[in-house]
Amino acid sequence: MLAEGARGETQRQLLNMAHLSANQDKRAKDAETIRQALASSAASHGILLEVANSIWVPPQAMLEPDYGSWIEKHYGAMIQTLPGSDAVGSAKKVNQWIREKTRGRITDLVGPNQFQQPGIALLLVNSVYLKSAWAKRFDPKATKPRVFTKADGAQSMLPLMAQTNAFLFADAPTWQSVEMPFGGGDFVMTFLLPRTEADRESVELCLNPEGWAKMIGGLRDADVSVMLPRFAFSAQLNLQGMWQALGAKDVFEENAADLGGMIRQKPCWVDQVQHEATIEVNELGAEATATTTAAEPFGKPEDKPKRRSAIFVANHPFLWVIRHRPTGLILFMGRFAGA
Repeated sequence: MLAEGARGETQRQLLNMAHLSANQDKRAKDAETIRQALASSAASHGILLEVANSIWVPPQAMLEPDYGSWIEKHYGAMIQTLPGSDAVGSAKKVNQWIREKTRGRITDLVGPNQFQQPGIALLLVNSVYLKSAWAKRFDPKATKPRVFTKADGAQSMLPLMAQTNAFLFADAPTWQSVEMPFGGGDFVMTFLLPRTEADRESVELCLNPEGWAKMIGGLRDADVSVMLPRFAFSAQLNLQGMWQALGAKDVFEENAADLGGMIRQKPCWVDQVQHEATIEVNELGAEATATTTAAEPFGKPEDKPKRRSAIFVANHPFLWVIRHRPTGLILFMGRFAGA
């Protein structure tokens, strides 16, 4: 949404960062296709998924009419009006909307201070909420306290769920991966487990789109004995530094940012990119929300035609990814490093 309101070099940097097409019509078509595919998969398989976009505009702001109508049509964004000079009321109104869209899992993303700075504060908000049951659930009776070793070697007892079932599985000298479907199979949760903590850095450094595609492409049917921690956590971050590292720099500079396609007031630039994500994984399934040279380890695993038996014990730090299999879209991604 921000890129749609940017112009010139500012827009080019945002599009490059997000790997989006330079053609506006294609961006809109791609966004609509993905939204429809996600909604269709969720509806047909009983999965609760809500993707919501909104723009919060104070009365004194002059939003470009073409911009507002474009993002409403193609991104399903809601244009919301903020109370005049009421910073507390503005924060309350935005947080209430986020709370509703995330079923209460994210409650206080913005504060009054974000509306008290000089000038006009305009907010763009994206919310994603997913809740689904496993296609193959864990038996709570099999969950037992087991040792989990953290990155620094410290150990703690965590509840590890356990089951043996048919899953997609892949492995290599430095990692293992298992993919567990949610109801219907269009949405899946993939766990990537480095074999040792020493392997984790090299695996993560090579986890680019090409490496990810190789790993997913190597998944094969197997009978897998899985042990996974039952976990829940949340993280709140300002993504400004990450965006800048990925090449989107001008949008944060008062004298360089060009957001003329969005708002008429100048200067206009981005002050913060606030992001909060939560995840809960248990025996029934997962609930997630978000509001925003090493050796190559991902060579294609050996293709073994015979069905395998495998053991996957996530008793040390691992990566997890929730994705939509038909489109390949990653909805959530994180690392669990222990409680």
